[in-house]
Amino acid sequence: MAFMAQPWKDPRSGIYYIRRRVPKDVKPHLLQFGEFYKRSLETTCRLEAKTRFAAEWTKSEELFGRTRLQNQSDFQPDARDAVQLAA
Repeated sequence: MAFMAQPWKDPRSGIYYIRRRVPKDVKPHLLQFGEFYKRSLETTCRLEAKTRFAAEWTKSEELFGRTRLQNQSDFQPDARDAVQLAA
């Protein structure tokens, strides 16, 4: 049975984090993250963490997508890509 992604709570501090594996295809280009993309959600409230988690998940997806675009050998940015890369 698959589980929906959810915030991870640090057992010592009680602070929630987003923690997700960096995809294999972008991992060589995002060495600063190591194996996992991990960011503090800066809250101990579960409901607030869920909201922040969704926003941070979107940011990580955008990061992975931009990295894929930038590292395609035949990448020729158009206007839409330029806006996304500038973000």
